[in-house]
Amino acid sequence: SGDAEPGRGARNAAALLHHGVVVATYFKHHLPNYGVFDEDRYFVSGDMLTVVRIGGVDVALTICEDLWQAGGPFAAARQAGVGLVVNINGSPYELNKDDIRLPVVRRRAAEAAATVAYVNMIGGQDELVFEGDSMIVSADGELLTRAPQFVEHLLVHDLDLPAAGESVGAGDRVADRLRVVRATVT
Repeated sequence: SGDAEPGRGARNAAALLHHGVVVATYFKHHLPNYGVFDEDRYFVSGDMLTVVRIGGVDVALTICEDLWQAGGPFAAARQAGVGLVVNINGSPYELNKDDIRLPVVRRRAAEAAATVAYVNMIGGQDELVFEGDSMIVSADGELLTRAPQFVEHLLVHDLDLPAAGESVGAGDRVADRLRVVRATVT
């Protein structure tokens, strides 16, 4: 059925921790099944968009392939009225992929009408190499900052994000029938 309820199977997940406690969890919606990826075989697709209110700003959590596909969590993020979408990645290095990545991040920022923080890992695992290349792109497509490739790097950037307002409520269904799940960090 696609519902990502507890006990429904393994999920590719991100957790937000605050003071050592998990305050929000997001389950990856788009599961790739190409190249080195075979996630559709092992994971259950998430059916929710996790939105966390942090410092008065609504932040949506997403994972890797969610950025590479139109619709889904980024369209839902627009409907939920978020100011920032954080997208964590295990995106393997390919020649000239950095030239492809920025236009994709710009498209998703426009789709979400929100700033996007694209965070990619660095290092190696088995035969895969991850080059970093993390970046932040504003809702209007401006590249605000970008981390180097093949170097461990802490990217810090001040953002001017819109204050959270009245928006889609918790439990409401939005794009791709995703259910909005809300949490607040104080």
